[in-house]
Amino acid sequence: LVPLENGYDFRDTKMMEYDNIIVAIHIYHPDAWTGQGLDWWKHVDRYEDYDFVPVYLDRFLLSETEMALKNMADFKKETGIPVIMNEFGWNTLGCREEDQIKFMQTMMDCLNENGIPCTWWAYNNGEMALYRKKNMFSKAEWNDLLVDMLLK
Repeated sequence: LVPLENGYDFRDTKMMEYDNIIVAIHIYHPDAWTGQGLDWWKHVDRYEDYDFVPVYLDRFLLSETEMALKNMADFKKETGIPVIMNEFGWNTLGCREEDQIKFMQTMMDCLNENGIPCTWWAYNNGEMALYRKKNMFSKAEWNDLLVDMLLK
């Protein structure tokens, strides 16, 4: 699937002739923030091959996410085709917790306002995992903050 946020619009394709379709979207915008710290994102073999500098989620970067979400919601409204946010998330390496919460809240607000279901992915979850262990000997527990945001 070519991302809607890249300007691709498949309304003029054969797919539009079918009644039983759902468009599954993956959004990883802004990729400078969501993919930070991933060795394959930087096209190197190991983290040691480059100097990792954390990227903080500022207003400009967050506006990229909002634009992608608006395009997705507009597509759903204009075509009447059901849409699912099949995958979104981020790599937590280097991400401040407040940025992760802001990103998640932005995503969930848009999805909820537009009646779009979702699944969530996060690489290297750490403290932002939905179900996490404090250490390998402790019992896993739900992350109430994220569960509440997803169930809102």
